Amino acid sequence: MLKMRPRLTLTFAATLAVTLAACAPAAAQAPAASGAARAAGPTVAYVVRPSDPSRYNPVERLALDASLRPVSRTPVNLGCSRVHVANTGELVCLTQSKPGSPGRFTPNTTYLYSPAMTPLASFERPVSNMPSRARISADGRYLATTTFTSGHSYLGVGGTQFSTETLISQRADGATAQDIQKWAISWKGQPVTALDLNLWGVTFDPRQSDHFFVTVYFKGTPYLGEGSVANRAIKVLRPNVECPSLSPDGQRIAFKRRVSATAWAPAVLDLATQKERVLQVPNSVDDQIEWLDDHTLVYEVATTPLFDTPKFNLYTVDLAAAQPQQVLWLEDARSPTFVRAGP
Repeated sequence: MLKMRPRLTLTFAATLAVTLAACAPAAAQAPAASGAARAAGPTVAYVVRPSDPSRYNPVERLALDASLRPVSRTPVNLGCSRVHVANTGELVCLTQSKPGSPGRFTPNTTYLYSPAMTPLASFERPVSNMPSRARISADGRYLATTTFTSGHSYLGVGGTQFSTETLISQRADGATAQDIQKWAISWKGQPVTALDLNLWGVTFDPRQSDHFFVTVYFKGTPYLGEGSVANRAIKVLRPNVECPSLSPDGQRIAFKRRVSATAWAPAVLDLATQKERVLQVPNSVDDQIEWLDDHTLVYEVATTPLFDTPKFNLYTVDLAAAQPQQVLWLEDARSPTFVRAGP
């Protein structure tokens, strides 16, 4: 099939309303070859396929080959705006669709599914307004969701154009959800009490699920925050980090770095050295980046053809390559998540 080059990028929130639009069938693409040796990676992934006009954001299960390329995509009976899966196989689904009935709309709700993709009766949590981010810890113990409570874009400055709600709950009971904006948040030893305070984009430590990172936004600037569920506390670390995502080995954070008033680039922070690396890619990346393996990023890019509806494709960047390049990984897909053998 013909593949159109992206011409115009959209933010994640601006494109949520059009994810039911039809588009051409997908095609898996092999990632660029790299001279770096790869450790064993995931063999199973899940994505949301946004273009199916007959269903609400159907979820698909991908089989990956040894080069981490998708070789098949099989529908499962779920419809989700965002998905994320634990190493144990449980999947969190942020959705407007009833379990088992992807075409039946309901208020925004977080559901947890077993590895067999059956809903767990112990977990069902309503959420406010428009879905944005979802994460589950590697051990399946904690879940986190972010939704917009007002405004539909992270492009606003000074807190005047958007407001978020970020909740963390235990797997055993969705009713225990905690609004982490109400926890103790500090910057340089002082409490953060700014009127424009917002938090979004939790990422759990794969080695210790109580430990997490999150975007903390105040006084018009996004910061990287480090938190503890047990202590209900978040310490702000450094500015200009949005939507952090820990690598499978827990050593680096991928995030989106603002490069203009309306665009972001993927970036990586080494936690040991605090060295930051911003990657040069042709599209704005308004997504919470995932890791395919310990040196390969995968993220969603939205594009708008001149006379058609927005398209959502997944791209990879291999950090181990001599000159990392953005490469198409899977067409007509978003919200990638991987079942890994372990931390």
